[in-house]
Amino acid sequence: MLPKWIRRAVFLGLGTGAVLFASVYLGDSVPRVGGVAHTPAPALAKGFIPISINSGTVSTLTIVLSNPGNILPATLTAPLIDNLPAGLVINTIPNAITTCGTGVVTAIAGTATVTLTGGAIPGAGVGGPGTCTVTVNVTGGPGSYINTLAAAALKTSNGNNTAPVSATLTIVPAAGPPSLAKGFIPISINQGGVSTLTIVLSNANPGAATLTAPLTDTLPAGVVIATTPNASTTCGAGVLAALAGGATVTLAGGAVIPAGSIGTPGTCTVTVDVTVPLAGAYVNTVPPLALKTSNGTYDFAATATLTATAVAPTPTATLAPATATATAVAPTPTATLAPATATATAVAPTPTATLAPATATAVPAVATATPPPPPNTETTPPADSSPAYVLTLQRLQAFLTQLQDADKVTPDDCVQLKSLIQLAHDQQAPASSIDPAQQAADALCVAITGPAVTVPVVPSALPKTGDGGMQR
Repeated sequence: MLPKWIRRAVFLGLGTGAVLFASVYLGDSVPRVGGVAHTPAPALAKGFIPISINSGTVSTLTIVLSNPGNILPATLTAPLIDNLPAGLVINTIPNAITTCGTGVVTAIAGTATVTLTGGAIPGAGVGGPGTCTVTVNVTGGPGSYINTLAAAALKTSNGNNTAPVSATLTIVPAAGPPSLAKGFIPISINQGGVSTLTIVLSNANPGAATLTAPLTDTLPAGVVIATTPNASTTCGAGVLAALAGGATVTLAGGAVIPAGSIGTPGTCTVTVDVTVPLAGAYVNTVPPLALKTSNGTYDFAATATLTATAVAPTPTATLAPATATATAVAPTPTATLAPATATATAVAPTPTATLAPATATAVPAVATATPPPPPNTETTPPADSSPAYVLTLQRLQAFLTQLQDADKVTPDDCVQLKSLIQLAHDQQAPASSIDPAQQAADALCVAITGPAVTVPVVPSALPKTGDGGMQR
């Protein structure tokens, strides 16, 4: 059996004996007039994309021609003319095209008329009506524009459109072109550290802004992209280039800044990590006119400053030579103590001939009282000491050293030791140099209960420098 739409075909030209097969797609719900099947005529539809734009920007007008009820193409028998409302014109670049067969679209920039001449609407099929389109870019000043095609504006071999169609385009005053802002987080780092550069693109317009050229930020000399750039963007369809060690960050054309809403701009960002090998203040500037978009070009520069602070040398590098110097000086006085003793005897202001002779060591060691070991009293006279108390401190050091090396300490030794300490006080030697000697003297002499005691092992009270030692 033939398909239903063929069985319901309309036979025409009966008076001539010829049967004309009109091939009308009627389906199960074919409208009928007086019991006779009725074929739907071609129709029109239209619209703007987007339906709202900024003044000076572009929307695309689309006209849809349909052939809903005939498997035969609907050939245009007259030009289809769409007159735009006053204030709306064809854009500087019209981009006027049609899919209606061999039809030709006429749309001259700056004018208000779009014309389709010739062409045909494809025939209907099992899947639905045949369609084709006419598209053209339009623009205008602020306002609300209603664009209408009247009934019978479309004339074809399959009939004319029976109803008018309209579409509305709203154009609002431009909020200005998108803008740029930028900054570093943190704004100050140690040399060799990492900071994140952030570029913010803002769009206060109700329509999205598409970059019409790459946005490039050239870093100042001395600032480079970090080894791990962590480069990213939230701009729609954005492609970001930022190579480690390089000095340029580029957001490719075609990236989209979101549309704004009332009082709130749409924004997107570009972020990348950078580093600075040397200390200094680095000013990073995106120059004027660098941001070019479909909503306009930003006329101003965007600037941010990154500060890098010098890092002090690590202590490890300087400790080694300082320690070596101290070690080299320390043994020197030890080697010269013996001869220095004879010289110090002649200089000492206190009588040294009364010191107990070395033979006093015959007292058995078991009969002595050993005082507790004193704290480490190693000190160094300040470099700016006067010659008088420096000599006294050196003699005091030498005498302490002799007592520590002796078998025992006598009361006379303690008297001599305290005399030297008092002399250092009188010469205004710093307390930091006298106190350790005082502690050592107390440790040596506090335990004396008889004519002599065994000398405990006591660290040096003062540095063994110079040749001012005293002889016992």
